[in-house]
Amino acid sequence: MASFDLPRDQLPTYQPARAEPPAFGGFWRTTLAGTRFQPLPARFGPVEAGLRTVATFAVTFAGFGRRPNHGWFLPPRHRAGPRPCLVEHSGRGGSHQVARQQRWPRRLWPEA
Repeated sequence: MASFDLPRDQLPTYQPARAEPPAFGGFWRTTLAGTRFQPLPARFGPVEAGLRTVATFAVTFAGFGRRPNHGWFLPPRHRAGPRPCLVEHSGRGGSHQVARQQRWPRRLWPEA
């Protein structure tokens, strides 16, 4: 169970004291403006992961500074049309094993 220093009702409005450098706001405005309209060409490559109900694709797309981001796309095999989507960022050193990601399609599409 999680433990917090404040009562639960105070957590949503808590704002810690911060000391930001004078150029902090300008840095982020410029940084974010430079990323807003960049194309993010994604490449999807099929992967045989041994899953019967879920297709598996390795995905690579351009991230911040055009650095490649990698992930998995796991749509249900036998359903067409729009479906819910979950994006999970595992961070640097996160799992690149598709088997670990199998739990999400089962939760999103239990009948798949």
